[in-house]
Amino acid sequence: MALNVDAAILGHSQWKSRLSVYLKNPDQSMNPAVVQKTDECVLGTWLATEGARELSNADLTALQTAHAVFHREASDVVRRANSGLKVNEEVAIGARSPFSHATMQASSAAARLRK
Repeated sequence: MALNVDAAILGHSQWKSRLSVYLKNPDQSMNPAVVQKTDECVLGTWLATEGARELSNADLTALQTAHAVFHREASDVVRRANSGLKVNEEVAIGARSPFSHATMQASSAAARLRK
């Protein structure tokens, strides 16, 4: 399966909207342990299979790392929301948040696959 880079990037960028909605009503429907898994999305599945064969070690490691940080940050937002404390959306997923930074890093690393 060839990776559709644009679809992989879009899929991860849509997490901001999903988290925004979830922060308004954290109903425990998101499990942080599941969100943190890196091998259940299209990009993660590809990285574990074809990506591992097609990419150089440096490119593979860079993308795997950025991808894992993205999932860790998304999971952290869910974990905080599920704790019962009010989570400020701007702080959690706004432009200067660790989540936003991780999203940009993962998207940039994936975009380099287009070359």
